[in-house]
Amino acid sequence: MSGVLAIASSPRKKGNSEILLDACLEGVAEAGITFEKIRVCELKISPCLNCGGCEATGVCVINDDMQALHKKFSESEILIVSSPVFFMGLPAQLKAMVDRCQAIWVRKYVLKQRMANIERRRALFIQVGGMKRENVFEGGLMTITAFFATLDYKFSERLLLNRIDSKGAVATHPSALARARQMGLDIARGESVIEERSNRLGKAD
Repeated sequence: MSGVLAIASSPRKKGNSEILLDACLEGVAEAGITFEKIRVCELKISPCLNCGGCEATGVCVINDDMQALHKKFSESEILIVSSPVFFMGLPAQLKAMVDRCQAIWVRKYVLKQRMANIERRRALFIQVGGMKRENVFEGGLMTITAFFATLDYKFSERLLLNRIDSKGAVATHPSALARARQMGLDIARGESVIEERSNRLGKAD
């Protein structure tokens, strides 16, 4: 099995979503699987120009750090993405990364080129919000679902934690951290599947 690729998208270092991601990666490590963690805010990723330059080849014409990410997406059978909620959606840095996968969308849907080992590719999403609104995760989930589908990842699990805002606050919620660690262990072992049970935590206990 190829290693796990983890994407931390909060511009705030060691914020709540990244703390949960790190707990998740502890579970991955417990399963004996190697991983690479990338803070997308530290990369140089220009926004998609909608220029059509990828339409014939499936290769983005913008030369920046996204080229290396495209390669990592093709090689990594497990993808874990963590994100805060920004304006009912995703932070700009993560959204730019998602948008720049238009070239991969072209490969899949226009050029009919799929990822290797599709049956083994799985993805997990962690998102943390600080609002009381019940629909705070809907925008991010819609975007990340389309993103995972484009990259041929099966959306295997998600952890949505609301009403957590101040930096590091999630560290005082052991049930959320334990859940994230177990999710990492499960997905690394190939046991993680979205179930009918609730996987959305409100104000963590």
